[in-house]
Amino acid sequence: MPQNPLSPNRTRSTTASVPNVSLSNVRGLPDGLELRSIAPSDAEQLSAFATRIFGEKDGSPDVMAGIWARELVRGDHPTTRPGDGTVVVDSATGRIVSSCFLISQTWTYGGIPFGVGRPEIIATDPAYRNRGLVRAQIEAIHTRSAALGHRVQAISGIPVFYRQFGYEPALVSPGGRRGPVAAVPDTPSGAGDPVRVRPATEPDVPFVTRMYERAAGRSLIASVRDEAIWRHELLRRDPGSDYWHHVEIVEAPDGVPAGLIAYVNRMRDETLDVTVVELEDGLSWNVAAPSLLRALRVGGERVAARLGTRFTWIGLDDNSDHPLIWVAGSLFAVPMAGFAWQVRIADMSGFIRHIAPLLDARLAASPLACFNGLIALSFYTGGLRLRFESGCLTEAEDLIEPPGNPGAAFPGRTFLQLLLGSRSLADLEYAFPGETLVHSDTARLLLETLFPKSPSSVWPVG
Repeated sequence: MPQNPLSPNRTRSTTASVPNVSLSNVRGLPDGLELRSIAPSDAEQLSAFATRIFGEKDGSPDVMAGIWARELVRGDHPTTRPGDGTVVVDSATGRIVSSCFLISQTWTYGGIPFGVGRPEIIATDPAYRNRGLVRAQIEAIHTRSAALGHRVQAISGIPVFYRQFGYEPALVSPGGRRGPVAAVPDTPSGAGDPVRVRPATEPDVPFVTRMYERAAGRSLIASVRDEAIWRHELLRRDPGSDYWHHVEIVEAPDGVPAGLIAYVNRMRDETLDVTVVELEDGLSWNVAAPSLLRALRVGGERVAARLGTRFTWIGLDDNSDHPLIWVAGSLFAVPMAGFAWQVRIADMSGFIRHIAPLLDARLAASPLACFNGLIALSFYTGGLRLRFESGCLTEAEDLIEPPGNPGAAFPGRTFLQLLLGSRSLADLEYAFPGETLVHSDTARLLLETLFPKSPSSVWPVG
């Protein structure tokens, strides 16, 4: 059975022994432009660059992006160092005109850890666009990511654009549900709340880590956050930075920690995005839910007042199996739009071999237990061959040419959506009729057993 890696001290990427981004094989840039690794001395200029480039069309700056860029360069990040990213500099002026960061982290697939490189703050000054600057940096970042042992790259970026670099919108979070804050019940007259909420502090780090592990266990794919990452999140991040969360401890009446709440420090469409709500065993969700909702109402009012925005909705960024949605279903009645991570897996067969313990366990619990045989998958311009002996994966091989007699076929990179649990085989057949093909009952059962549709909600390391 797959191991459980969601325990402390499994996520820190050791980058000190890995050289900065290798630029020796990167395509040439136009004259007068230099591609190099990010240096700590770039912090202020990169912050100003991100603030300006990611600003709104009305000219208002994106302060969060600028703070985030400075955080990633200052050198105290638990998984990433400045030299992991790149900039393009105009040699005549010394100005940074394009950037691409790389944030290392560990995610899990059904409890099996794998390294992920997250390209972020990818931007080019408008005056320097359409010169291949992003392409050159993405190539360098992919080389760096591979050197760090990352099996996957994932971008939370704009749609379509990153397909040209090998990405597919393949990891889809279901979007969660939201409800009107006006529907949150007030505390009954003369009654007290069965739980209360306070800000998390450094002594809470072990408890926060454990509660997050419980919450992450609901996702097929989740980001690992060890104690070092939580200390960074709680103590060293700037509250004005992008992806910064309010992290709060739920306490029982006797003051004993009993749960965890985390929500984003901003509003999106008048909605407070709640990333984590978790309770200890032995504490009733049905009893605690009204108090949790009131705490979120207070937190949302605080965020809205700081930003000068309206607060209309509480949104839970999780799947429909979350206990809070079970017990407060009439409040969380409005579905929210899903979100798709752009994912690149350059070594598909290597990733399949890496998650083999989970695939073997799925086979063992199915009608195909002890399966012997192989299945060849066509991607029309290549493919994948999987061989099983006595119910265990013994071979996974990438095919340069599509197989002549495939068990199934998937257009483009759409197989990634099946692999990552975002779409079922039937979903892909519906979406790509005549292109997603399954040629036997055994192939269908094998694919449905190995790759069932499974929700994921990833809170990445930022």
